Amino acid sequence: MTEKQTVEQLLATISELTAAVARLSGEIESMRAQHAAEVGALQQRIAELSLALALKQKRKDSHNSSMPPSSDGYRKPAPKSLKESSGRKPGGQTGHKGNGMKIVREPDEVKEYPPSRCLGCPRQEECARRVAETRYEYDLEIISRLAAHKVLACSCPLEGGQEIVGQFPEHITGTKQYGNKLRATVLSLLTVGYVSVERVRQLLNALGIPISGGTIQNMLTDCADKVEDADSYIKHKVSTLKILNCDETGVRVGGKLRWAHCMCDGSWSYYAVHDKRGTEAMHDIQVLPKMEDSILVHDFLRSYLNYWKVEHSFCNAHLMRELVYIHECYKEEWALGLKQLLSEMCRTREELKAAGLEAFPEKLLESYLERYDALVAEGILLNTPKPVKGRPPRKPKGPRWSLLVRFRDYKEQILRFAFDWRVPFTNNEAERSIRFTKVKQKVSGCFRTMEGAKKFYRIMSYLSSAQKHGVACFDALLDAVSGNALPTVAAWA
Repeated sequence: MTEKQTVEQLLATISELTAAVARLSGEIESMRAQHAAEVGALQQRIAELSLALALKQKRKDSHNSSMPPSSDGYRKPAPKSLKESSGRKPGGQTGHKGNGMKIVREPDEVKEYPPSRCLGCPRQEECARRVAETRYEYDLEIISRLAAHKVLACSCPLEGGQEIVGQFPEHITGTKQYGNKLRATVLSLLTVGYVSVERVRQLLNALGIPISGGTIQNMLTDCADKVEDADSYIKHKVSTLKILNCDETGVRVGGKLRWAHCMCDGSWSYYAVHDKRGTEAMHDIQVLPKMEDSILVHDFLRSYLNYWKVEHSFCNAHLMRELVYIHECYKEEWALGLKQLLSEMCRTREELKAAGLEAFPEKLLESYLERYDALVAEGILLNTPKPVKGRPPRKPKGPRWSLLVRFRDYKEQILRFAFDWRVPFTNNEAERSIRFTKVKQKVSGCFRTMEGAKKFYRIMSYLSSAQKHGVACFDALLDAVSGNALPTVAAWA
């Protein structure tokens, strides 16, 4: 082999090796890019799983969502109020008048205790006495009374010996009956006491009053019939309110889930039971369809938004709990900022109200609105998916995005309390008014029939309105069983 051939062969080998190196370099770059993409996908998956694990460990409960406390089960969270700390110590503050036991009438009995040495002293009448100290004791004496009403017949000499007969009082209508005070007591136990029929029967029998469960149920039915006109009056009053709080909660009737609806303000409460929760029920109850130029305060149940002749205001307590959840789970500062802003606006409004103002100063309100918009925009920017080259843009979703959309699209409804100081900050009025539903189910169980549930809630409309007008439940029930429910309710107006 000549020297020239050897050089040509070496050059050919070098060319082949160079091509092989170039090919291998390309394969290495391709594998490196593929590896980087796989590592990126795995890192994203790890982040998603880590977040899912954190969310699973940090579940929603009553302090960071709209879930009721009864759903917390045995993993009940430590109590944590949405209110900011005032810096004051717990309990009554200095200068607080207090609401201790008060003596509101003259004693029914006065007992005197002289010194023990004076007992039996022959000269005790000569001693000058004074009251050294007085102490009062409230006690209760339960006495069952049985009255026999007897009509007398007389041979009247002025009528030529003709027999004349007396008459029973109007309220004595049967051979054997229960008095109105006993009826009012039974109804108090059944309604505001939430005691079951059987337990009421046992209690009365223990007090020496023979009564059957059927009779007790008949008392409830009779009372419901007697307050029917009063209930219609309350329903009309509620439908004319300018600020109306609305809420609904599940109630078990005949072993099935039904819905108790509450419409109220600080003076009137109207309740209704329906098979449904949403628009169908609201239409059948016929309170909301009749309202115009009013403001509905509710918890963002979309069925309420179908009523366009009224304005809407959302419960900020629910929104603040959802913001707590977002901040605790995702550590996003816009959620904490919005919660603090809403709390500050509520607190400042109360302070300005106490100072005699009726609206926010214009500049202060503008600063609040600017902070609100900036925080919502920050959250939207943070939760908008970043575009990926070569892929269609992903649609934003999840609890953070849903909440941000609500804050963005329903700003006026959320901040209604800031524009109109008549509007409450929360929907607590309705939630407090309907809370007895859960208490009753825990104490005495569910309703057997829908008719029984409707009668119970009819009476509760009357009693809740009575309480809001400062009338004791027993007195209201006594008026009801006496047939005076409608005049009583009309007098409140």
